[in-house]
Amino acid sequence: MSALRFTSEWKYVADINKARYKFLLISLTANKRLNSVSASPGVRVILAAIMEVEIGDIARFPSAEHLASYAGTTPRMHASGDHARYGRTRPDVNRTLKWALAEAGNSVALNQALFPVRHVSQLYWRVCERKGHPKAIRAVARHLAEGAFYLLSQQRFYQDPALAGRTREV
Repeated sequence: MSALRFTSEWKYVADINKARYKFLLISLTANKRLNSVSASPGVRVILAAIMEVEIGDIARFPSAEHLASYAGTTPRMHASGDHARYGRTRPDVNRTLKWALAEAGNSVALNQALFPVRHVSQLYWRVCERKGHPKAIRAVARHLAEGAFYLLSQQRFYQDPALAGRTREV
């Protein structure tokens, strides 16, 4: 196969993928619930669609902690008397939702230098300095899961707590 033919086939495939992605964006952005979740940091249309499908009806979760546990972003806790030990995350969780939240956490980690003022970037750095990158990603994923609960249950858009009260200067 010549390089010219390969390049033209590659452009054809890229154009098809762009058209499919554009169609997907148009059809998904009409969904109000999806828009509120996709406004979260690290979450865009594809991850928001996965999260919405996997979460389903938000009323089945009594609290944000229950959603975070369902998503698999909370560690196990072994407690006896005054001693508590936190272990690995549970294996019997919604793995697709856990993956989507971890991807959003990784996106936050990759872009934290661009947005150092964001609450999730500060959370990532706080946990990463003490416990390392994997646990920081888990902490950000849990924060996003709990945030998704409040966004979906109250039907609001994400507002960064670190930027609350600030006005944008033009």
